[in-house]
Amino acid sequence: MAGPTRIRHRRVRVADDLSDSKTPSQIQLALPSSITDEELQVFYLSRLREVIFGSDYSKNWYDDFQALGILPLVALGQRKTGIPFSGSLDGVNRQFLLPDRFVHANGLSLDVFHNGRRLVEAPTSDPRLGDFVCLESAGVGTGFDTILLLRFAPSSRSVLVADYQVAP
Repeated sequence: MAGPTRIRHRRVRVADDLSDSKTPSQIQLALPSSITDEELQVFYLSRLREVIFGSDYSKNWYDDFQALGILPLVALGQRKTGIPFSGSLDGVNRQFLLPDRFVHANGLSLDVFHNGRRLVEAPTSDPRLGDFVCLESAGVGTGFDTILLLRFAPSSRSVLVADYQVAP
């Protein structure tokens, strides 16, 4: 049974199957018999379930993640595009706020555009390598909703927008 349509690594994965019902003997035969990534995924998920829960087949691999609030897949429909930031476009201000908290995962969830040009998120290891960093305006653990531009302050004629996944 195919799972819901999801985005993973910026690719729509319609064929995701959340099934983890394979037995240990079926898992061992997975590599030679699997043709597509989707078929192989069922075996990996079954093995993951086995690692987490042992031989308890009443549980699923994702139960443990969902209990901790970890969402490995982000549902479609939560992506917003062309959303303007709030903050002064005055040639001085460099910090801008979005109307929603967004998913922040290794730069894959937020695209920022200045006058149509995509900006590059700076890695935390070296902010000199990017145009902006993401911040949590209400403190650590409250959710990302702010960017800080590192290289310039947009003028009143600038257009600053973002595409992002809304945080659950």
